[in-house]
Order: sequence, then structure tokens, then C-alpha cells
Amino acid sequence: IRSEFESILHSSGISVILMNSSGKALVSSATNDTALRNLFFEAILNQDRNKDNVIVSNEKYFIQRMKDSTDSTDYLVLLGVTDSGKEFLMLRVTINSIRESVNLANTFLTYVILIALVGGIIVIFFVTKRITNPILELAIISKNMTELDFDTKYESRGKDEIDTLGENMNQLSSKLESTILELKVANEKLTSDIEKRIEIDEMRKEFLSNVSHELKTPIALIQGYAEGLKDGVAIDSESMAMYCDVILDESQKMNHMVRELITLNQLESDAELNYETFNLTDLIKGKIFAFEMKAKEMEVNLSYEGTDILPVYSDAFKVEQVLQNYLSNAFNHVSGERIIKVCAEIEEKYTKVSVFNTGDKIPEEELDKIWIKLYKVDKARTRAYGGSGIGLSIVKAIMESLKCSYGVENCDNGVLFWFYIENGR
Repeated sequence: IRSEFESILHSSGISVILMNSSGKALVSSATNDTALRNLFFEAILNQDRNKDNVIVSNEKYFIQRMKDSTDSTDYLVLLGVTDSGKEFLMLRVTINSIRESVNLANTFLTYVILIALVGGIIVIFFVTKRITNPILELAIISKNMTELDFDTKYESRGKDEIDTLGENMNQLSSKLESTILELKVANEKLTSDIEKRIEIDEMRKEFLSNVSHELKTPIALIQGYAEGLKDGVAIDSESMAMYCDVILDESQKMNHMVRELITLNQLESDAELNYETFNLTDLIKGKIFAFEMKAKEMEVNLSYEGTDILPVYSDAFKVEQVLQNYLSNAFNHVSGERIIKVCAEIEEKYTKVSVFNTGDKIPEEELDKIWIKLYKVDKARTRAYGGSGIGLSIVKAIMESLKCSYGVENCDNGVLFWFYIENGR
């Protein structure tokens, strides 16, 4: 134990001596006790003279600074007595060793502070990054939301306040996206409704204009010829008969147009359909037979091309109306070789019925307009054949109610109108 004690004292640069009251060394860190005893006595004797070098002093011990006269080394010396008052203790350590220890401690402390500072910076960097990254991500999401980009979503990393904010931001983004989508759909529907209303209003204005135009001429003629009869302009029976024929003819035209308008209104009001299976060939041949006399009068070559049995499933009366209007339109516009041909051919689930007539082609820009009420390609509203411009509108209403396609196309030497009808079940 003594050797370990001495080793500790030697490594720390401390000299120690413990003496009894008779001056005998009980414990000493030096092999030469005499030198330490002499130093002890010197310190005691010079205590009063070296008061300025005393650092700490009380009843039991004092610490003072001393210079060794042999090697001029500065020391700190502790002199004191034990609690029993029978032993005296002296500890001596060089100031240089204290300075070295202080310097070593300062160096160590500096390294510790530097390591702690670097470690703290690293920890603060990662902690700050962990906090700021989600905030920056939320800032980007919010910026994208202001530009109506809702695809970017916040990825939750835990259950802290920022993650809660991110989840709320995701919900807000989803709700905003769905709300804006609904608003877009509603706006598109509203725009469509407005455009449709404007279109309907324009069609109504045009319809009223066309009706007034169509009725104005026959009414004027009827009025004029009636006034002529009243004023006695027609003095002979032949003239009176001619006046009466004009009045009757114009009245019939007005009556025909009114009946067509009523029919068209009924069709556009979703009139009931009476579906049944019937032989389309019989219907076509019956209608051709009805037009044969007119074909002879107009020197028109009227023919049918198709099989004898064509079972179809539809409303026979409505199909007959379509065929009637197609044939009437063909007779009104036939010219050139004066050929009208009706064809019927089966195509998978439907049968295609077409009516062709030789004559002038319809201008391409007018093909989509001929189905409009009271619309005529002839802008002068010619009365040569007495057409009202309602027949093709009736065809359109019927075919749309039957949910079957229809149309018109120009051929090399004429015009072809067609429609489809469902095959028999």
C-alpha cells in the first residue's frame, strides 16, 4: 500500500510528510525525511514574515506560496495539524505541476467543448431538418394547391402536430379537389344549358319567323281573292271558280302545314310508340302503289328493290310516316332522268331503307340543316311544289323516338335519304 501511495504522490508531484509532536516522521513521500522536516520547520518559522504569500489560513491549517532556496522552484505548501492535535502534516506541490495540470485540464475541457459543440451542431442540424423538412413539404403542397394542383400529398411520419397538420392538409386538398371538380361539372352543365337555351330561343325565333312567313303568303292570297269575289271582280262563272280554287288550294296548304306542326309537336312530346312485328316489304309496296298515279302524271320511273319478306320490329304507323315524307320529298325534287328508287336491305340486326331520286344535289353546308323545322334549301321559299319544310323535321322526331339512325347523302346523279329499322324478333 505504501508503494502505491508513493507512486500516486510521485506521479502527481506532491511531497507529503506526517510527523508526531516529537518531530518523528510517521509518513513521508521522500526517502530523505530530514529535508522535508527542515522545510516544514522553515515554513513555520517564516510564517509571519511570509504573510503576503499566505493564500488560505485558519486555526488548523494554512496554505502559502514558498520558493525553494536550493532550486528556486515555486511551491504551494499546506501546513496543518490533525484533529487529535498530536500530528503535523505538510503537503508540498510545485506550482509548475499545478499549471501543467490546469493546462491539461483546460486542453481537455477545450476538446470536450469542441466535441460537444460539433456534436450539438450535428444533432441540431438533424433535429432541425426533421422539423423543417415537413414544414417545407407542407409549404410546397400549399403552393401547389393555390395553383389548383392537388396531386401532391403529405406523407405522414408519425403522430406529432406537424403530421396532424399534414393529414388535415391532405383532407383539405381532397375536399377542394372534389369541390372544384363538382363546380367544373356544374359550370359545364350550366354553360351547356345556357347554350342550349340560347339555341332553343334562336330556333323559336326562327320557327316563328318561318311560320309567319309560310302563313303570310296563303293568307294574303286568300284575303286578296276573297276581296276580289266580294268586289265582283270575277263576273263570270269560270273566273269565280278559279278564285274559289285558289282559296281552297291555299286553305288546304295551310291546313296541311298546321296538321304537320301538330304531328311534329306530338312526336316531340314523347308520344307513345306501338311496337309490333310486321312485313316491311308490304308497307313499302303499299306506299309505292299510292304514289303510282302521281308517278305517271310526273313521268317518274318509280321502283322498289328488295326481298318479298322483310320482318321488322317497330311502330308501323311511324315508319310509314317516314317513308311517306321521304317519297314526297323525292317527288318534289326529282329531275334529270326522273328516277325514284326505294331499296331495303338487311344489315345484321337492322334493315336499311333508302329512297333515291335523281336531281340536283344538296349543298354540303346545308345537309345538316334540312332537318330543322320549316327550313328550306331554297332561300326564296319557292311555292312551286307546296312544301312546308316540316316533313324532314317529322322524320327526325320519329327516328329519334325510335332510337334509330337516319341521314342523307349526295350521289353522283342525285340524293339518297335513308333510315334504319330493327329486324323482327
